[in-house]
Amino acid sequence: MNESHRAKGIVLAVLGVLVLIPDALLVRLIATNPATLLFWRGLLMGLSMFAFLIFFRKIKPATIRKDFSFYLLSGLLLSGATCFFVLSITATKVANTLFILSTTPIIAALLTKIVYSDKISRNTWITMIFCFSGVGIMTIKDVETTAFLGNLAALGAACFHAGNFTLLRKAKNADIMLAVALSGGIVAVVSFFFATPFSIPGPDIVYMGILGIIILPVSFGLLTYAPQFVSPVDVSLIMLLETVLSPLLVWIVLGESMTVYGITGGVIVLLSLLAYIIYRRF
Repeated sequence: MNESHRAKGIVLAVLGVLVLIPDALLVRLIATNPATLLFWRGLLMGLSMFAFLIFFRKIKPATIRKDFSFYLLSGLLLSGATCFFVLSITATKVANTLFILSTTPIIAALLTKIVYSDKISRNTWITMIFCFSGVGIMTIKDVETTAFLGNLAALGAACFHAGNFTLLRKAKNADIMLAVALSGGIVAVVSFFFATPFSIPGPDIVYMGILGIIILPVSFGLLTYAPQFVSPVDVSLIMLLETVLSPLLVWIVLGESMTVYGITGGVIVLLSLLAYIIYRRF
């Protein structure tokens, strides 16, 4: 991999993360119930990505039929991750959600051990111990509150994402954007039965449009495209920017601060992952 390709991949990943940073803030700003939020989020993202795939990537129905079972399973896993993410954001602090979600690569390593009988290195085991210790510290004060359920939902989102990463390992030539688009449709269909689609206040419709038509399709597209030019380890390292910058944006706009336990646990998780990714990179 030459340096120009690597530089292109890094730029794509950084742009993808920067576009994604307002995601959590917009979820907080949109005044509606989680089911309605999920319906519009899934519908707008799914339609936008399918339109891109059809009109710009010229994707054919035969592509979907050829590996339909894979795309369906990947779409279901991503749908689960989306649902748990939104439920988490609406129930606990944004920083807690993102710090817990950042453990996805470690959970994926554990799943590959279970599914593919891969050997897990000592460094990975050590990172797991530190990460889940950090998550434990973050959630210890929330056990009897709604926030604890939000923390569990974040862990659920991380597990679903990890499951999808494990699945993708055996489908390296698959079009991941197609699975993401399909997941949007699945989320919209399932949440429709619990949603009140027209209950979103007028001004918040603009936020929903920005989120579903611009932020999610563009960020996921860039982050999906980046690994073609740079290693997934580098992309994982860049993704940690969202873990830091997104809660910072929410704090600036909404004044949402973190507890001492949240900060301590989050720092443990972040530093553990940072050390792990840098070790793998070099």
